[in-house]
Amino acid sequence: MSPAEAYHALLGASVALSAAILVALWRDHGLEPRLRRAVAGMAVAGALYNLLSGPLAEALGRELLPLARALAAAAVVLLWSAVRQLFQGHDRLSRVPGLVPALIGVGLLLPGAAASLQPALRPLAAVAIVLVAGAAVAHMLWLLVAGWGDDLDAFRRRLRLLLAGGGSLYVGAVLLLYLAGGLQGRPLLAAAWLSAAQALFKLAWLALTVGQPSPLVRLYATSHLPEPAPLQPLPTPAEALAARHAAAILAAMEGERLYRRAGLAIGDLARHLSLPEHRVRAVINGHLGFRNYSAFLNHFRLREVARRLCDPAEAHLPILSIALDSGYASIGPFNRAFREAFGQTPGDFRRGGGTRGQAETSTPLADSGNGR
Repeated sequence: MSPAEAYHALLGASVALSAAILVALWRDHGLEPRLRRAVAGMAVAGALYNLLSGPLAEALGRELLPLARALAAAAVVLLWSAVRQLFQGHDRLSRVPGLVPALIGVGLLLPGAAASLQPALRPLAAVAIVLVAGAAVAHMLWLLVAGWGDDLDAFRRRLRLLLAGGGSLYVGAVLLLYLAGGLQGRPLLAAAWLSAAQALFKLAWLALTVGQPSPLVRLYATSHLPEPAPLQPLPTPAEALAARHAAAILAAMEGERLYRRAGLAIGDLARHLSLPEHRVRAVINGHLGFRNYSAFLNHFRLREVARRLCDPAEAHLPILSIALDSGYASIGPFNRAFREAFGQTPGDFRRGGGTRGQAETSTPLADSGNGR
């Protein structure tokens, strides 16, 4: 294959990949618009750069060529913008409105337009464009490499190295071609190499834009997670011990339904848990928030009674039977506790169609905040 054939084949592949990236971006509705614009502009500017790296540049003439090259150089700034959005979502530069358009307009297009209008300004304009593009590349590479060790996401860490390595190799290849005079001596071969490098780079970006959601969407989301709330202080050993004892008490009452035992005294509960009675008292009051043991016991018993009174399948059971099953020894203490908790008698509660929600929220534990 001749250099001309290789160049045109690789040029076609690179431009086709730019088109494929644009289609993938158009179909990806979950992508942040600002990131979508940056990647789409990078693909378009990259295709223009490929076209300008070979004999097609001659068709524009010396007047329009500097401006066209400035437009193509915008790919570097847009790549820098995309990398910042993906890997440093909360940096200060992200909060500067219009930063990227300003850099492209003032740093690239203005010097390019000046060079097109005034040939004497071309060397100065070229220096300005190289400085802007070089600064963007340098900052992008620093961002990728410097944040690698601090990044906790394995996929993002690998992508940092891929982009940093691929970007460095591409920029290095361009500089070597220029320094060796490759673009002047064998322009078609040099343009073919540049098109091949861009095609590989675009292939990687195309892989990032494919899928629902695409890797770009996932990367952007992980970089823009809201800042976590400040960590709460760790519990003291005494607080941690109280929490464990409270969990054991609740497990005995809710899991084993120990409250169903008529006449269950706090000493019986302490012996069941193999804890000192004074410790059980302290946890029920200080950790679970009950003013006394009777209120604690009534919470579980009344919650079961209220749930069963709401259950149509148990409508045939006498209220007294339900109360006795739930641990009450007689009807009098039960009626007084129920009226205090729900503001009505058990019979009115059943006839009025009390709901399961009331059974859960109108009991003493809910009123006390379920602990402190």
